[in-house]
Amino acid sequence: MGEPLAEFTQAQLDYLSNYMRQHANEWISEPALERYEKQRDRELEQQKQIIRLEESQKSLLEQMKLGFEQMEKRFEQVDKRFEQVDKRFEQVDKRFDEVNKNLGRLMTYFTTAFVIFGILLTLPIFR
Repeated sequence: MGEPLAEFTQAQLDYLSNYMRQHANEWISEPALERYEKQRDRELEQQKQIIRLEESQKSLLEQMKLGFEQMEKRFEQVDKRFEQVDKRFEQVDKRFDEVNKNLGRLMTYFTTAFVIFGILLTLPIFR
């Protein structure tokens, strides 16, 4: 490679070696440690955010399930009410049928009475 530019004594090399060992942590570790701590803090914050999101999703899912259960109960109540209304309509329909039959009988009775009355009026006894 070539000739060294300068030659150092063993004492100078020992001094440089000790100095570098003493300060190597400052030169190398401090910025790396700061970067590592910043990255770790970011990752912890992201993990916290993920946990909050998961809890929020879980809460929303539970609320949706509760809402669906309440809607299902409400639909069941509405179905029961419709069944009650259907029964009431059936009762009213039966009543109308009864009234119609009774009116038919009544009309038959009146018609029969008027015919008999008309026949009686034509008899010579009532003239």
